[in-house]
Amino acid sequence: MNNSAKIFRAGSLFLFGIFFLTAQNIFSQNAAATDSVIRSVLESQTLTGEKDKGVSLIKQDKLNEAGQFYNEEIKKNEADMKAFFGRGVVHWAQNDQASACRDWSAVVALGDTATLKLLDKNCHGNMVVEDDTIPSKKYHQMFGKPKADTKTTPGNSAAMVFAEEMPQFPGGEKELFAYLSKNVKYPANAKEKKIQGRVYVSFIVSSKGKVLFPHVERGIGGGCDEEALRVTRAMPPWKAGRQGGKPVPVKYTLPLSFKMK
Repeated sequence: MNNSAKIFRAGSLFLFGIFFLTAQNIFSQNAAATDSVIRSVLESQTLTGEKDKGVSLIKQDKLNEAGQFYNEEIKKNEADMKAFFGRGVVHWAQNDQASACRDWSAVVALGDTATLKLLDKNCHGNMVVEDDTIPSKKYHQMFGKPKADTKTTPGNSAAMVFAEEMPQFPGGEKELFAYLSKNVKYPANAKEKKIQGRVYVSFIVSSKGKVLFPHVERGIGGGCDEEALRVTRAMPPWKAGRQGGKPVPVKYTLPLSFKMK
């Protein structure tokens, strides 16, 4: 492996170790300075616990084993940002840029805005979600911090407008409410603790109408967050959003209410 590849791998590991929070700072530094800072952090890092196993394997240059570890972690939890990021590091170290960018795109889709800089820097300014390629301007609009004047759809203040025609649940809003009413089960723990409120679940509706990367943006606990995700993941395909008459991927945020009767 050449020196620049080693430097980049170290940079990626550093980002993983601190969970993306300083991604934009790392990639703005020159290579020599970055390598020095990264090596210093890695040498002081204590690797304990199952979640650190992937980092340990990468440091030992056991990339295939690290990739398999992250594959298993993602199977256990398809919203595991750390596992997607770590697997992206493995792909990058194996010179598989396309797969690395797909995994880092998943991290962005799951709500980590720091990884936007990683896509900008290393993925030609494209976010790739299944068969959809989302250009930089669009994914920054969809996943960056919303502006105060962001438009909303009538009756649903949480669904920000990212397309001329927003995605729709089969049959429209009325059928969506009927689906939620029929399928959402109030968790016993939440009832016992009298927990009420709204859980906000975000996801991407692909250009083919598939619901991808659902995750809780704001929860209330008591098992309600997990129930909201379960119901969202079980949804049938939606009618895709459209821009200029063409189907496009769109981020959608759905509020699910838990209210005791």
